[in-house]
Amino acid sequence: AVGHANGFDTWVITQKWNTNDIYAYLITNEGVNQTPVVSHAGMVITGDIDNANGYMKVSPNGEVLAKGNAGLHTVEIFDFNNASGQVSNARTIPGIAGEPYGIEFSSDSKLLYVNTWKNNGGKFLYQYNLEAGTIDDIIASKYIVASGTEGALQIAPDNRIYVAMRGSGNLSRINQPNEIGADCGFEYGTISLGGRTC
Repeated sequence: AVGHANGFDTWVITQKWNTNDIYAYLITNEGVNQTPVVSHAGMVITGDIDNANGYMKVSPNGEVLAKGNAGLHTVEIFDFNNASGQVSNARTIPGIAGEPYGIEFSSDSKLLYVNTWKNNGGKFLYQYNLEAGTIDDIIASKYIVASGTEGALQIAPDNRIYVAMRGSGNLSRINQPNEIGADCGFEYGTISLGGRTC
């Protein structure tokens, strides 16, 4: 879900299985518009259900959509129009070690974070610079923020990104997610879940 350009309404976005159809449903104070905006963009997601695992997020500025396709070892990046609900300009980051699962943007919408899980001994947390240029430049900008992480990513009201680590009693945290490389200030396992488990 992401805010509409008008500052009041909300888009809820999903992809239809066995297609590359991306549906954007508009929610207003009158309810859900049952007729979605349908865009045909990116990869057809089919085959093993693991191919559909992974988060879909829209950048805080409402301009970029990214989603992890865990079983396909890819992340797709799209342009998103938060006024019309249209998705376009699909680009793919291929061959990601492990399975890309957690997806999140920095609060300034310039950096993309990807956390992998399963099938990857290191379970890496990556940073990509969306302002690097072409998709090849974005791929080349990859920085390994951490290893040993495995799970979802979520930006919080404090503009820091919290990192779930499957099976752990702690969360990790990216303290300065707008900063490139090591300056993002990653802390491993710094937030206790008080006896609970990711």
